[in-house]
Amino acid sequence: MPHRRASQHPVPNFFDYLEEKSSPRLPTPQSPSVPFTVTDDWPAFVPISEREIAVLEAHLAQVLDELLGSLP
Repeated sequence: MPHRRASQHPVPNFFDYLEEKSSPRLPTPQSPSVPFTVTDDWPAFVPISEREIAVLEAHLAQVLDELLGSLP
């Protein structure tokens, strides 16, 4: 195997082509002057049809396999 000589030229850094620009800081929002209430009006059981499950499985099959493992 031939011996390689060390290069006399330094290896360029290809990761410094983009200068990071700091974005201006936004002011902190003030607390609301009027209190508000969040109401959860969803039912305890949300129905879903077999077709909706099939659509989700078709579009998310690869992600579901990675998360849950391959099912028989």
